[in-house]
Amino acid sequence: MSNRHGSNGLYVMNADGSDQRRVTRSSGYETLLAWSPDGRKLAFQRHPSTPSWAFFVVNADGTRARKVVWKAPRG
Repeated sequence: MSNRHGSNGLYVMNADGSDQRRVTRSSGYETLLAWSPDGRKLAFQRHPSTPSWAFFVVNADGTRARKVVWKAPRG
């Protein structure tokens, strides 16, 4: 997770820090990152600036992001 380009996003890179690639773009905060067992997808939780949150799955190259669970704020 970094905001190095002015907005939050998840990045992947080689273990030595080379080949940094941005996977997501968000105005919220992304956390709870987990790799799929085959290493092809990432799952993460996104907290926007509101009390809601959502879980997403995205290919490791940043393509085909999709929301899989969403929770609206109460009240």
